[in-house]
Amino acid sequence: MLSVQAAREFVHDALRLTGLTVFYDRGGRANPHLDADMERLDLTPDAKAALTRATAENSKEAKPWLDRGQVAFGMAVASSQKQGKPDTELYKEAIDCFDAYLIRTSSVSTKEVKAFRGLALERKATALMI
Repeated sequence: MLSVQAAREFVHDALRLTGLTVFYDRGGRANPHLDADMERLDLTPDAKAALTRATAENSKEAKPWLDRGQVAFGMAVASSQKQGKPDTELYKEAIDCFDAYLIRTSSVSTKEVKAFRGLALERKATALMI
């Protein structure tokens, strides 16, 4: 399973993250050492783009953090349903991303940002309850 947090630690530019996203989306490369749990992610184009947009932990833009939180949240839901138990690592990643978005937008009061902040707070609360 692709950990967005782990990918962030090793990838420093969008080009490399795009390649990493494609690699994991395809389920890695078949070889004798491939982890038995490795599987295709089948991410949507929007999910791939969201992962690529938010590559640096110190990104000053807020929207990529919301996008990445949404992707991590969706992956956590899917992974949890498949495993039959909560994927706490992915939910934590989603919470961290939503927190980063909320921090970066704390002094912004446009109508669009207010709506996105509400979404981020709702998803964060859902993830915290799991």
